[in-house]
Amino acid sequence: VNEDRQKAICKAGGVDTITDAMHTHLETEGVQKAACLGLMHLAGHSAAKERILEAGAVPLILKAMRHYPANERILMYGCITVGNLAAVDTPSARDRMKMDMIHGDGAGDGISFITKVLEGQSNKAILVVAARTLVALRELAQ
Repeated sequence: VNEDRQKAICKAGGVDTITDAMHTHLETEGVQKAACLGLMHLAGHSAAKERILEAGAVPLILKAMRHYPANERILMYGCITVGNLAAVDTPSARDRMKMDMIHGDGAGDGISFITKVLEGQSNKAILVVAARTLVALRELAQ
């Protein structure tokens, strides 16, 4: 998704629609997968990162990943999104991302969870993505 489209999606309330769906439909695996995919595409550019963080997406992504640990796509999209969000520009967005990762989804901190994803995975693509996510989170902490 190019940056102009991302801005338009954010301006039209797309991020809130995605996070509302994640919150409302936790028990619907397909919704969680599609939401993580949508957020992954939006989080690829700086225009949408702050809006995604403001909408509280990180705890929702972690919750989806924790709720569907066998869904490789949710794990993949979630890790990529979290990794992309770790590379935020403004101090306030960096602080928000740090807090979201420390507090996680209410069931544990996000960094420990991503580490568990890495440790318990046999899918090489997810191993690579989870490792990259942890590197991005480490850089965020510095």
